This record gives sequence, C-alpha cells and structure tokens, in this order.
Amino acid sequence: MKEINERKWNQQRAFTLVELAIVLVIVGLLLGGVLKGQAMIDSARMKRAIQDYKNISAAVLTYRDQYKSWPGDDNRAQTLLGNTTLLNGDGDGRVDGSYASSDDTNESRQFWYHLRAADMVTGSSADTAGGTLLPSNPWGGQTGVTSSAISGFALGEANTLCYGLVPGDASRNIDTQLDDGVPTTGKVRGHASDTSYDASSNYTLCLVIG
Repeated sequence: MKEINERKWNQQRAFTLVELAIVLVIVGLLLGGVLKGQAMIDSARMKRAIQDYKNISAAVLTYRDQYKSWPGDDNRAQTLLGNTTLLNGDGDGRVDGSYASSDDTNESRQFWYHLRAADMVTGSSADTAGGTLLPSNPWGGQTGVTSSAISGFALGEANTLCYGLVPGDASRNIDTQLDDGVPTTGKVRGHASDTSYDASSNYTLCLVIG
C-alpha cells in the first residue's frame, strides 16, 4: 500500500511540473506578444508624427506659394482669406509665440487659424475657439509652431514644428530618419546641450518647416 501511495504522489508531482512548464510557456508567449504589440504601437506613432510633419510642411509651402506669407504671420490674412475673425500677423517672416501658447492672439495660434481658413489643414475655421486649437501629437502632447528659442534653436533661427512629450527612443529615431540623429544640431533638435537622446526622458522635438 505504501509503495502504491508513493507512486501516486510521484505521478502527481510530475504532472504538476508539466503544468508549470506549460504555464511558463504561455506566459512567455503572452509577454512576447505584448512587447511586440508595444513595438508596433511605438512604430505607428513615430510614422504618424513624421507624416504629420510632412503634411503640415506641405500646407505651409502651399500657403506661402499662394499668399506670399507665412500662416500666422500673414499681415493680410483677413483680406486674403475673407475672414475677419482671425487676426493678421506682423509680416516679419517669423511665427512668434510659444509653440504651446494658450493665447489666441499669438501668431503661433493664428498659424493654425490661417491654414484652416485657407482649407489647408483639417479643423474648424468658423470661430477663434476652433480655428486656433492646437493639435495633439501621437504621444498626447501638443503640436505647435514657433520661432522662439526652443530645443536648441535660437530665437528667430527658424520656424519650427514642435511635438511635446516625445519619448527619447522615438525622438532619436525621428531625428535619425529626417536628419543627423543628434539632439543639438541640424533641422531636427530635441535639446540645447545633450549630445544624445536618453530613452528614459521625454523631449520637445522641433523640426524646421518651410
């Protein structure tokens, strides 16, 4: 009887180890799937940000070709666009104001209003509240345009499209695809002094437009 009981116990123990092995395999597969899924999401966000940059750059070039001025900075926008709700810029060639400004009178907010009123980007152009609304980027930060000193660009150095809250890996990949991969130089910059992107940090990534 004792021998039979021991054999049953050994069989039960072996069965438990098999079950454990199966569970570990399943957990490994699930983790692998989650990591792969996250990588796909990260890649999709980066591709969308790059495409948004290209689309906005194309809209700006079209606006400048048609109206001979920068959107937001256009000092004849009310007349040219037939919209007296939006505001004219000062015509100095710079889009003034913070990229994430909450002041509708800033050129950096009127930038979006001018483009929307010209039907060159999506969004409402019926009123100030809709016309100056800043788009969000794929990481949940704001998207905006500015000529202010930011992310290594000097004041007035360039009109830049800036994405807030961009993870370090995505910042590096975008910079590498479109420029030199260095956060302090070129037409894509994420920092004034860091020589490389830190994967554990978020950046305000700014790209030259126009």
